[in-house]
Amino acid sequence: MPTTAIRRPVVAGAGTMGVTLARIFAQAGYAVTLWNRRTSSLDRAQERIAGDLAVLQEKGLLDESPAAIARCVQKLRVALRDKLLLVTFRTKAEGGEQALSHSEYLAFLRLILDTDCADLLDIEFFTTGADLPKLVEQAHSAGVAVVCSSHDFAKTPPRAELVCRMVQMQQAGADLPKLAVMPQCRTDVLELLAATAEMADLHPGTPVITMSMGALGAVSRLAGETFGSAMTFANPGQASAPGQVSLDIVNEVLDALHL
Repeated sequence: MPTTAIRRPVVAGAGTMGVTLARIFAQAGYAVTLWNRRTSSLDRAQERIAGDLAVLQEKGLLDESPAAIARCVQKLRVALRDKLLLVTFRTKAEGGEQALSHSEYLAFLRLILDTDCADLLDIEFFTTGADLPKLVEQAHSAGVAVVCSSHDFAKTPPRAELVCRMVQMQQAGADLPKLAVMPQCRTDVLELLAATAEMADLHPGTPVITMSMGALGAVSRLAGETFGSAMTFANPGQASAPGQVSLDIVNEVLDALHL
């Protein structure tokens, strides 16, 4: 019996069977379209599918291996078409949910580069250590820009240390040094913004991305451009980091504050 590769599955009907099929396709990493005559049924179906996947994840029944993630990235590349794709695997040490050894993390990054799907690749500064320059070189050879990131969920280091860290990222060849730190007081937010301004004024070789996390640091996500931060991250419905502001608000404020 001949077989045909599945490209973009479409499920008609948001009843029990339709929802189950859509969840199975989504679980396998496909960008699936669920069609139903009544949009209200689609809203309920989406909530049910998300809930089912969350339960499977809690029970450890979803394949979250690096290879499975790489397959999902390949499907995302097709679904996004002309939009840029930034691939990030946030390790547990940097605020993510899955711990990888040094060698496992390096293998994952190289696996992503081999898929030829990423436009930008997030590489953690401390996780890669001395291997950072070589990884950046490999990414550039693959035509991929590098966001070199560092996250501190406990504190905000002094401005001099923040600047030094971003300069080291530049020296390793990173295209976009990125810092995210946790403020313990209002002056910590100012410390991060001052470090951002110093990078923009004195070390303009690359753009930088900076943010102060949590509710106290949310202002840095909205006003970062004023101080020299080239990018921010918004919440399209579910926050992936503390202090992320909803996408609608971010767009409105960025337009209003744009220099």
